[in-house]
Amino acid sequence: MRMQKCPVYAVKFNSKCTFPRLNATLFEDVAFNLGQICNTMVIWRIGSSPAGKGRVHMNKPKTHMTLDDRIAIQEGLNNNLSVRAIAKNINKSPSTVKREIDARKCPKGIVKFNSKCTFPRLNATLFEDVAFNLGQICNTMVIWRIGSSPAGKGRVHMNKPKTHMTLDDRIAIQEGLNNNLSVRAIAKNINKSPSTVKREIDARKCPKGRRSITVLPNCANRKDCDVHGLCKDTRCYSPCRNCISCKKLCDQYVPGTCGRLEASPYVCNGCAKQSSCTYDRVFYIATFANDMYQNTLISSREGINQEPEKLQQMDRLVSPLIKKGQPISHIYNSHSEELECSRSTLYNYIDACVFSARNIDLPRKVTYKVRKSSTRPSVTDAEKEMVKNRNYEAFQKYIKENPYVPVVEMDTVVGPVHTHRVLLTLMFRNCSLMLAVLLPCKTQDYVIQALNDICDGIGIRNFQKMFPVILTDRGTEFYAPEAIECDRFGEIKTKLFYCDPQCSWQKGMLEKNHEYIRYIVTKGTPFDAYTQEDITLMINHINSVSRDSLNGHTPFRLSQYLLDSSIHEYFHLLEIPPDEVCLKPSLLKQNK
Repeated sequence: MRMQKCPVYAVKFNSKCTFPRLNATLFEDVAFNLGQICNTMVIWRIGSSPAGKGRVHMNKPKTHMTLDDRIAIQEGLNNNLSVRAIAKNINKSPSTVKREIDARKCPKGIVKFNSKCTFPRLNATLFEDVAFNLGQICNTMVIWRIGSSPAGKGRVHMNKPKTHMTLDDRIAIQEGLNNNLSVRAIAKNINKSPSTVKREIDARKCPKGRRSITVLPNCANRKDCDVHGLCKDTRCYSPCRNCISCKKLCDQYVPGTCGRLEASPYVCNGCAKQSSCTYDRVFYIATFANDMYQNTLISSREGINQEPEKLQQMDRLVSPLIKKGQPISHIYNSHSEELECSRSTLYNYIDACVFSARNIDLPRKVTYKVRKSSTRPSVTDAEKEMVKNRNYEAFQKYIKENPYVPVVEMDTVVGPVHTHRVLLTLMFRNCSLMLAVLLPCKTQDYVIQALNDICDGIGIRNFQKMFPVILTDRGTEFYAPEAIECDRFGEIKTKLFYCDPQCSWQKGMLEKNHEYIRYIVTKGTPFDAYTQEDITLMINHINSVSRDSLNGHTPFRLSQYLLDSSIHEYFHLLEIPPDEVCLKPSLLKQNK
């Protein structure tokens, strides 16, 4: 292609290439072909100003500066690089970098984060980008907000989500106090602020008093006391503060307090002198604190959240209209602004006899039958979340890490639908010994009480040794893992895991052993007519049956070698002679 030349000027490019000046038509061809040759992402434009007319420019695409660019600028400034060197690193012009630094530098303060990261002060629009990107980089569950106060304007805060403290958190606090950890170390372990942990301990610590009422604590003035001769014994020359009877004879006696309770965390957990302490004791107990928390939640939502004057005003408005036969919907639509409550609240107030109008005054309510409430407890989202952390996969992982730990399978055996009594069954995998406890009802409270009774009967140490791991199904009666894992005083006694849904084969030993119970108590027979003595007799006969899986031995005989004798004494387990074993319903009928 032949081009027209212009000897006066040359065509200039940023890539330092020069061509003779061409006419306007050929500019586009040159630009396009040069772009194909260089194989670069460029934008071509023809200068429109009079001075630059007929001049072809090769420019990079104009983009906004990103957070990565700004981080590179900060790193370059921290390494004392020049503006030109920083601009070359991020492929920007030096003037662009200089304008960025001048426009967004912060001479007075910095943007502060809880994660100890600092960035130059940016404008409000870029704060959200900084917060979002840093949140993605740290991969943490955080909430970002921009300070709204005049003093904190332009300051980015990283806050943790506010959640209520759970029983697991309180158990971790108790364990930390028992190990003499500081409040700050405990707060770091459970991902809470130290002030939150301190307020939790102060608000829900449990005073336990002195170990013995007869033994008085040392006097508060003991160090400075110089009283002699209170006992009137002429042979005694030592100060009375060294005598035991001084506490009863001295009229200046003031009960002292332990110095441990005068310093943070103000509790006796972890004290090495608990067995010989004579002072008033204060402990932090996880289960006690959680019960206080639950009671506070319930009590704060009970009663009527209205002032007496407001209730009287509502009564004077609503009751006459109801007695005229007006429906609640009509009254509420006409006076919703004056009532300042929901429609369902009005029904609740009438049902609670707060107003002078009663349910009998409502034309339709007395004709409705009372809805039957389900006796089966519903499973909350929190309980489902706790079960997820104790599923069968977690059980397999724990057994792989601790292959020699004994496992106990747990389940319930129910009667007909119209009955209440059930059997709580426990089976040791290592010896196939089965235990059974007759429960009045299939609820969490009775399951927890039965396990706590066993723990109290055989001792917490024996329970921890024989029941280190319990595997059960996902019945609602077992949906209280923290309460099952801890004893009455909050000490951890076992670890609880759950089978997967519809996977009873994961605790197949116990399911198979339930067949022996059905040999004696057939399916459909209620347990209401039986006592715990009858159940113990049935279990003794079942445990006295020899098994091929035990090489011809009985579970009872094998349990004598593998389990502590306290479990046999608590459940009154006995071995039945082989020829006297009976697995028929007549066994319990003969006992009657």
